[in-house]
Amino acid sequence: MFRVSRSTFYRTSTESILRNQYEQMRINEQMSAAKRVLKPSDDVVSSSLNQGSHRVLNELDQYSVNIGNNKTWLQQGMSSMSQISELLSQIKEKAEQMATGTYSSEQRQIIAGFAASFFEQIINIANVKVDNKYIFAGTENNVQAASLDIWSETPAVIVDANGGSGRLYGQGTYTGLYSRDIELTVAQAPPLTPPTAISPANPLVLDYSYYDDYGRKKEGQVTLTGTGPGRGVDVGDGLQIYADPNTTFVEGGTFVLEAGRHRGNNEALFGNITWDNRQQYNYLLDQFLRVEGYSGQEAMLALPSARNYHLSTGALQVGGADSVLQQLGLEFTVGGPFQTTQGDQELLTRRDYQFTVSAAPYPNEPPSPTNPVTVTYTYKDDSGTVITPLPLTVTGAGPEHTVLLEPDDEGSGFYMVNASFASLALAGTQGFSLYSNGSQPSLTNPMPLTYTYTDPLTGQRLSDTVTITKPGESLNLPAGYGVSLKVQAGVYNTGDSWQVESGYNNGGYHNLLDLIQGWEDALQKDNTVQDYFEAVPGLPNRVDSKGDFRVAGDWDNLKAKGYEFYVGGLAQTNQTDQAILAARDYQFSIDPAYPGGPPSPLNPLVINYTYLDSSATLQNAKITVTGAGPDFAVMLEPPDDKTSFYLPNAEYFYDPAAAPFTFASGYDSSLAPSPTNPMPVTYTYKDEAGIRRYQTTLVTDLNSQVTLEPLDQSSVLSFSSGSRFQYGDSFNLTLQQYQQGQTYSQKLLEEITALQSNLLKYTGDAGAKLNNLEVRLQFMGDDVMRIDDRLVQLEEVDLPEITSRYAMLQLMYQAALQTVNAMFSPSLANYI
Repeated sequence: MFRVSRSTFYRTSTESILRNQYEQMRINEQMSAAKRVLKPSDDVVSSSLNQGSHRVLNELDQYSVNIGNNKTWLQQGMSSMSQISELLSQIKEKAEQMATGTYSSEQRQIIAGFAASFFEQIINIANVKVDNKYIFAGTENNVQAASLDIWSETPAVIVDANGGSGRLYGQGTYTGLYSRDIELTVAQAPPLTPPTAISPANPLVLDYSYYDDYGRKKEGQVTLTGTGPGRGVDVGDGLQIYADPNTTFVEGGTFVLEAGRHRGNNEALFGNITWDNRQQYNYLLDQFLRVEGYSGQEAMLALPSARNYHLSTGALQVGGADSVLQQLGLEFTVGGPFQTTQGDQELLTRRDYQFTVSAAPYPNEPPSPTNPVTVTYTYKDDSGTVITPLPLTVTGAGPEHTVLLEPDDEGSGFYMVNASFASLALAGTQGFSLYSNGSQPSLTNPMPLTYTYTDPLTGQRLSDTVTITKPGESLNLPAGYGVSLKVQAGVYNTGDSWQVESGYNNGGYHNLLDLIQGWEDALQKDNTVQDYFEAVPGLPNRVDSKGDFRVAGDWDNLKAKGYEFYVGGLAQTNQTDQAILAARDYQFSIDPAYPGGPPSPLNPLVINYTYLDSSATLQNAKITVTGAGPDFAVMLEPPDDKTSFYLPNAEYFYDPAAAPFTFASGYDSSLAPSPTNPMPVTYTYKDEAGIRRYQTTLVTDLNSQVTLEPLDQSSVLSFSSGSRFQYGDSFNLTLQQYQQGQTYSQKLLEEITALQSNLLKYTGDAGAKLNNLEVRLQFMGDDVMRIDDRLVQLEEVDLPEITSRYAMLQLMYQAALQTVNAMFSPSLANYI
């Protein structure tokens, strides 16, 4: 028999009352918070599920913010590109009007004003902002994406530093018309060991090249004798180059200084829109306005494929006759003819796969299931032994036709780049060309570039692969067709591809801002009224030459005469020591037996000359000239002086009866021409018979005018104020023609069509991304609803249920108190 003591009953009753109180308090808290689980101990499983659900909701909330940001940028980008497309339609309408010869110069001036307005509107659209950030400026969205003026303040892009740490910068006020890329190569650098600063004794010599406003390639060399902005040197049209202090340069290092209106950078912006999905949401000016720096070049940029990796910035420039390019139909792909799905470069290198393609079953059509290509290959196993597995069968091109390679446990796959090759034209064994993605080609990272073309004779689609080891390399592809390829500086990735379309930007001003600027300039010139015509400066002119040649007269007559001007006289030399030239007193005359005309190997020009030897005795000698320019220079006696002679132009009609001529010694190009510092100028012109004649005149005052031969044509030469000319400077009047606005407008129409197509592509891309975001938002909304439903079940309380339970607990609590009170209250029996 079990006996319950008072202490046991008391303890049990107290615990029951406390539990009741706790339950009532917990229900009160649940009712106040409207939550069922207030702490993990309330419900361990539900609490864990709650935490996971809230974490997912927070992630979804952040993804929603990302998507909202992406949508805003994409919508604004899409709107801006549409606005530019509408402007292009207006420009096209005006260009169609100006493409005819029926409009007056005054009307062309009005359209030039429209062109200036269009230019400013495009700049304003390019500088649109979202959340106070410039959306077309890449990751540097705190700076304007485009400028009204061409600028060059950023460091030159390092193409190949060759181990040096040096940086080159641009400065100055640009005076050119179009954007340009100036390619710089270190020809000579101070020693690296010991580290030596740039100085007059240890200069930094740079070769430079670029295309000028006339589309002509200019090349030259400059010397830096110090560092910093104060020691900059001219490279043309107001631009200067300077180097950083305390840095090193290595011979062969290459840089590209960009001069243009595009600012910011070309880096993509990405937003996470799901757990495993990122999307680029910005567009770049180089994409829809096209790349700057190539304006005026007699070459075209190959069209990049839409599937190119989004971070690839490289470009291929192709030159050649349009008719030839049309026949060849060139296509380029980075990575060689064979590519792999294996991303482990070290593994592929260790395996050393070698492939041989059998051309027998592959004569005249692409590979297909009915025309398979047989590929045999070898590889090295882990012990280094060469293994020859069974041949592969390829039935198409691209990753979707990948075949697995042995050893099969590594998952390496093989596929051909392009199935349109009619014949691979691969001689012997071909190995995998491993190229590191996301970088520029170099000697240590050679980039295989496969190109395909149609053989004009057989109609077959042929293929070959070249190896690019340095951006800027120029190659002839394929041999014998006069086609050149230049790989521009930039980042390339395996699988990037380009296609050459006949006529695409051939010799044009490729960038939209350059196009509009050139159109406005051409229309302005049509309306310019002046009493002279400006000659075009020649390619060999030095960058520190300033000024121009101006010729007045009847344009039709001037055009027929085709005047050309050369500073320095008819005879020129590489000898810069004026004292030697003066002491020798060279005097030249054409041999009387010379038949006349331009000199050539078939018509050598014999020149008699005299000079004073070291004893001041007059000596006689002769030389034979077979062409013009420094390449045809001939050494003079005495040989120890190393003095050369050359003619600036071989097109002159050299008359045996012409007066003797001499070196133009004594002219100081640092000073203005004067009676004591006369500047010799040789000019050529065509006579009535079309024979090019020459004359030499001495200019003693830049403010004076020179009457040109023939005197009865009233052609007058003058110069701009403050001019400074160097020996060898040349000017050509025949390149400058009026009615440029009409010609340019005709050319502009073709470019606008291509630009509108380009804009349509990116506008469509933005629309597709917006649709994707809308779908993603819908999915996320569904996810949020499901999670909310789950949280309702896990967290929220059932008010009627817990209210009823609370009332029951209160009744039980009251009953327990009454029972305990009854049990322990003192009665009369306690006191008897």
